[in-house]
Amino acid sequence: MIPEAASYQVVAYYPYWREGVPFGFFGMGSLAGPAWSARERTVFLALGRALQLALERAWHAEERETRIQELERQVHTGRVFAELTQDLTFNDPAALTREAEHLLFRLLPGASVQYWIQQDGEGRVAAGAAPERTRLGAPAAGGG
Repeated sequence: MIPEAASYQVVAYYPYWREGVPFGFFGMGSLAGPAWSARERTVFLALGRALQLALERAWHAEERETRIQELERQVHTGRVFAELTQDLTFNDPAALTREAEHLLFRLLPGASVQYWIQQDGEGRVAAGAAPERTRLGAPAAGGG
């Protein structure tokens, strides 16, 4: 019971659930009479259902927008890696590795990259840092 509803003669609540979890409710009260009239019940149920449908439409639109943004990120990622694989001028493995690192920084700002390189016959860990610009011309994360 809601304290503010104590003065009402009759109160009704229309609960809203999202994915099986209580989300909120729509309430209506009346100071006149001990019971709802048939018209009042009909209006309350219609308003409650209309609000529920509006909430569901808003939630579906939000989910659609999230899916669209994820698909756009996936398409962008695919295009960026296509740029890298189509550039056949990479004949130096170290340059190719650096460019892949730069692409990762573009796609995942704030990421940390770690890879191993062969130097003087031994493997060593090399950590990447985002440069101002990549070879493909796009600004790197945090770059100008």
